Amino acid sequence: MTALGIHVSIGHTDTDYEVASRAFLLGVGRTTHIFNAMRPLHHRDPGSILASLNFSPFVEVIPDFVHVDKELVKFLIKAVGEDRLVGVTDSIMTAGLGDGEYSLGKMSITVKGGRALTKYGKLAGSTLTMDTAFVNLTNLAGLRVAIMMTSYNPARAIGLSDRGVIMPGKRADLMLSDEKLRIVKVFVKGVGLSLRFHEFVFNLSSSFPLSGSPCRLRELNHSLQGHGEPHRTHPPPHIAHRVHCRALFYMIVRNSKIYKLS
Repeated sequence: MTALGIHVSIGHTDTDYEVASRAFLLGVGRTTHIFNAMRPLHHRDPGSILASLNFSPFVEVIPDFVHVDKELVKFLIKAVGEDRLVGVTDSIMTAGLGDGEYSLGKMSITVKGGRALTKYGKLAGSTLTMDTAFVNLTNLAGLRVAIMMTSYNPARAIGLSDRGVIMPGKRADLMLSDEKLRIVKVFVKGVGLSLRFHEFVFNLSSSFPLSGSPCRLRELNHSLQGHGEPHRTHPPPHIAHRVHCRALFYMIVRNSKIYKLS
């Protein structure tokens, strides 16, 4: 698979130390959100966690300090090194939507205090966004480590040598922030993108209930009046019927091809 350009990762696994170590030595390139959904580290059974620390070229971690305690993230930075760690969100559709009741596939989940939980009290994914991950890592370990873990290392981990670093000839995918690390401007290939629509959508979404009947198209279209014309008159039918209002607005933001304001 690696010869075909497929980046193989170990994750959601109950494998032991020997099997995991052999996998890394045979070409597996990284570990999926270490500590979560894998055999716990035990002093007589180190499993894939220790194998990852010893041999994985890149080790992913969810820096929301919910999935992994911040002191353990500090340990990883020291033990693994800033050049091998990759910050990931592992986010589900509730990211950025606030507390409330949601559906994840056929499973009902509750988000409270930023934690997405099943009815049995187990974590059901993350509500973390990458900008928050960047702030968390900056506060924990400094700006250099945060940049390495959220930009440079992720690009290297999947073989994207044309981005992740500011250098002549590289793709200029950039984020400009203020002194409080709030996003001010985003550039894609050197072209600045307006945050106006994103801000409008998230502000508008707060006025809708977290659960209940699906969005009515006329409500959506009426709300968009005065903010430019949507790229399409209506969202795709499967979106309109399967997601609730705030989830729909999130999907619009995440997929600029659905709605694009002038």
